[in-house]
Order: sequence, then C-alpha cells, then structure tokens
Amino acid sequence: MKESTTYQLIIEEGEAQGLAKGRVEGRVEGRVEEARAIVLRLGRRRFGPPAAEVVARLNAIQELPEIEAVAERIVDATSWDELLSGR
Repeated sequence: MKESTTYQLIIEEGEAQGLAKGRVEGRVEGRVEEARAIVLRLGRRRFGPPAAEVVARLNAIQELPEIEAVAERIVDATSWDELLSGR
C-alpha cells in the first residue's frame, strides 16, 4: 500500500497542509510574542518593573487581538493592574 501512488499523493498533500498550517500558526505566535515583549518594554518605562504575576498574566495571553488591545491601553493606563484590567 505504501508504494501506491494514491497513498503517496495523500501523504504529500497532508504534509504540505501541515507545513502551511505550521507556518501560519508560527507567524501568529511570533507576532504575539513580539507584541508581548513590546508591552513589557514600554510598561517597564511607564510603570516600572512588572511583578511576577503581571508577567504571568501577559504570558497567558495567546491571542493577537487581545495582546494588541493591551498594547494600545499603555497610552491611558496608570499602572500594570489598570493596563491588564482593561479599564
């Protein structure tokens, strides 16, 4: 069966789809990590060093729109807690 051309095509198609999905997910994951790093860098300048809980809360954010929203709130927030509470 493994020698079957149909089998080989199915395997190749599955591998190609897996690679494409991995590239997309990797790009998004990389963007989330970079946005998180920017939030930490700018937040340190504005609010001082973050507590371990703040870093853990930021690391828990896995969705790009959510971490982008946090980044936008740096302009108005007055503390790490306010930044992460979304007020």
